[in-house]
Amino acid sequence: MLVEARGSEADGAGERTPRRNVPARLRLAVANLIREHRWMTLLLAAGLVLRVVYTIVYWPAFFVLADSQLYVDGALSGTLDPSVPFGYSALLAILYPFGSLGAASVVQHLLGLGTAVAVYAFARHRGIREWLAVVAAAGLVLDPWQVAFEQYLMSDTLFTTLLVAALVTLLWRPKPGPLRAAAVAVLLAAALLTRTVGLAVVLLVLAFLVVRWAGWRPVVAFAVAFAAPVAAYAIVYHAQHGVYALGENNGRRYYGRAAQIVDCDAIPDLTERERRLCPTEPRSQRLAADEYGLFPQSPAQQFEPDDPVFESFTNKVFRAQPGDLAAQIGEEFLYFFSYGTPNGRNECLNRLWVPTPGKPEILWCYPHLASRDGYDSRLPTDSTSYPTPSPFTRVLKAYSYLRTPPWALLVAVLFVGLACLQRLRTRRARQARDGAETAAGYGVVLLAGCGLALLAAAVVGAMYDARYAVPATPLLWLAGVLAIHLLARDGFFRPLQSLASRGFARRQ
Repeated sequence: MLVEARGSEADGAGERTPRRNVPARLRLAVANLIREHRWMTLLLAAGLVLRVVYTIVYWPAFFVLADSQLYVDGALSGTLDPSVPFGYSALLAILYPFGSLGAASVVQHLLGLGTAVAVYAFARHRGIREWLAVVAAAGLVLDPWQVAFEQYLMSDTLFTTLLVAALVTLLWRPKPGPLRAAAVAVLLAAALLTRTVGLAVVLLVLAFLVVRWAGWRPVVAFAVAFAAPVAAYAIVYHAQHGVYALGENNGRRYYGRAAQIVDCDAIPDLTERERRLCPTEPRSQRLAADEYGLFPQSPAQQFEPDDPVFESFTNKVFRAQPGDLAAQIGEEFLYFFSYGTPNGRNECLNRLWVPTPGKPEILWCYPHLASRDGYDSRLPTDSTSYPTPSPFTRVLKAYSYLRTPPWALLVAVLFVGLACLQRLRTRRARQARDGAETAAGYGVVLLAGCGLALLAAAVVGAMYDARYAVPATPLLWLAGVLAIHLLARDGFFRPLQSLASRGFARRQ
């Protein structure tokens, strides 16, 4: 009996041994993971330190006088605002029990790092070399504007995370099944309900599914999974505002674009009410689009925001002056790829996204710092709502000017174009038409197309603002890195490698 009892105890100890070794095995697995991805680990460590400094120096969060207030009001009231979608307000509402606006900035910093890990993992999954995958993730980890926006009560970080998550999920395998297509649709619906400009990406993803033709089931699953939350949002909006919609006041928003280009003398069918919307400035001195749509000196202030006169005026202008409209949109679209800005108004917008110590002379041209560490019905705008000058704030302000050069986005697009041309002319592309490499080629085009579509949709729906390049940057970076990988696989760089080898041999 005693022997049996001891034997059973020994057996029990043998069974418990693996459990005792679980922490050791976990530590070993983590150590191996860090060793295998040491450069990405160092990058994440640097990004974490940078974000900790931002969080401490700029606690609890930055806010923008107009937009941030709408998001906080929506989170506190639960009311869907006609001007901005509720997605970001939903995140603030979830974080409300923490009792601090700083919870939003902390979560957004974690989302930024998590998005970078997703980009890196996807690049490595596609067989891209480690150093190139690290380059793809570095734009999210170290870009000062990406980091700064994580400290703002703004929707950009959440929107970027949802977009990257959706596209990485979609492109993880060559053809998505119904469940994966449904997951992508839910993520894109959440992105759309965070920023309506996400509709451009939704349309491109749907076109991708149809062109790749993964089967009718994934397409149907995508359509149903996307329509369900969007329809539910529209129903709630109807219950609150009496209209089935995702938002209103679009006529007034587009009026700003029409006011920039309109020649009222050349449009004879304008009514008397519509002519009251004609700007008084000559064409060469017109204001920015949002100034006509929102500012007190705008002719728009004569009417209520939902007045149908905005829509009728805008429609007539766009029909009468399509060339002027295209030229204006094209001009502002190109600003995303250059350092130049069209006027002082956009210089002011750029300063709005650069943390600046001390109280500024022009209040709305600079970010404000929430002076209360908690939710409040009105965000504070007193003299204490500005960062106190210190060595840290001065260094972080200087760091903010090291953002990703706009021309780098153009370089990424150039590599995508080269990859597409190379794939069309190589025999490998024809032989692997239905293989994983062809799927990778489609993925490159989709990522680049989504990034460019976000920039174009932002200009069409609002105006040029360097801020709108923030969600598009990781998509274009990832597309460029994948394009370089495909070009290398197709031997595009062999002549350059041969030339470099010959030069090195001559020096020897």
